[in-house]
Amino acid sequence: MAHTKALRFKLPLGLSALASAIGLAAFTAHCSLTASPGDYTSGLRAPPEVPAGQARRVVVIAGERDRLDPGELTTIATSDVWVANLDGYGSITGWTAAPSAPFTGYARQAVVQGGNVYVIAKPQVVGEIDNKPRLQQRGVAWIAATDQGLGPAWTGTAVDIPTYRDQGLVLLPGGLLTLGGTNLFVADASFVSSYYPDVGFMPFDESAKTFGKRATVQKLPKGRSGIVPVVYKKFLYAVGGVSDDALSGSPSVEVATIGNGLEPFAATTAMQDPATQKPRNVKDFTACAGEGTLYVIGGESIGTSDAVMTARIDENNGQLSNWQGTATLPGGRADAGCFIARGRLYVLGGRGKTGRLAEVLSAKILPDGTLEPWDSKPHEPLPAPRSQIAVATY
Repeated sequence: MAHTKALRFKLPLGLSALASAIGLAAFTAHCSLTASPGDYTSGLRAPPEVPAGQARRVVVIAGERDRLDPGELTTIATSDVWVANLDGYGSITGWTAAPSAPFTGYARQAVVQGGNVYVIAKPQVVGEIDNKPRLQQRGVAWIAATDQGLGPAWTGTAVDIPTYRDQGLVLLPGGLLTLGGTNLFVADASFVSSYYPDVGFMPFDESAKTFGKRATVQKLPKGRSGIVPVVYKKFLYAVGGVSDDALSGSPSVEVATIGNGLEPFAATTAMQDPATQKPRNVKDFTACAGEGTLYVIGGESIGTSDAVMTARIDENNGQLSNWQGTATLPGGRADAGCFIARGRLYVLGGRGKTGRLAEVLSAKILPDGTLEPWDSKPHEPLPAPRSQIAVATY
């Protein structure tokens, strides 16, 4: 059941003109834009583990930049795709431009599967109908990933993603999952939001490159939007988000096992302030899991945060230990990209206190999951400052 709450801000004028100024592009595809149900034999399953040291390339899909002149809006959507080398010492160098993604604005997830980089784009507001924001259906795009870099062009297909906003999206072998989301409508000149707990699944036929119809397969304990999904081995985590009683960010974390389908979600240790052990409300953070640890990096919490929180993962049931702090970032940042490789945690770009960042950082992961100090010296910065970044390695 959705939860409804009136938000205390007025409906902005000229939503159509705003969307036009941002320049949101239609999702273009080189194959059918209509998902067909089909007879799919592939089921939802956990992704294969990548052997340590195997990844040699880093792919960044960068979604937002700072304005370049006073006539532009504060946030500018981009479609940049960059590729760099990841050497045996863990250094990132040699950024080159790849074909631009077939959409503007940030992607929810990038993943390498079956020799391709897949990117999931979130629905975008492109105007209004009867005083309601109109969402443009988005889809999944892919491009070949080779030792020489990415292929010459993107291909894509539309997906039966719900039209409500800010779902968590995660692509797994066998299909696409959507987590939560919110629906906006207008009442008494104010936005009203309904938060959904639904977890939907759309099966994927990899040979035909088509998605089946969406079906609700699980429910979250509580409706939220802006959830950050994180996959670790056979576990799927639903981290944070926004709910009707946590508009500044929910501390909630749930975990489900990917086994015979998707098992029910169970609550695990909510995000805690390492100093006080009280619930930590944060949003626009970055989250990654690896080396037996879940990491929550930066975000917005009374300004951009430099905090990095860690929780150890029980390999048997996915439950989390109490959260603790570790090496802080050199400065606050939100909406960065992250990945784990070569025994290190990497953070790329993001939105800092005074603007977006091009800096690439990494920190060595210690046996207890905490981090050594962050270092940028071995890494070449991104070609330009960006936030809302999706990252994949192969």
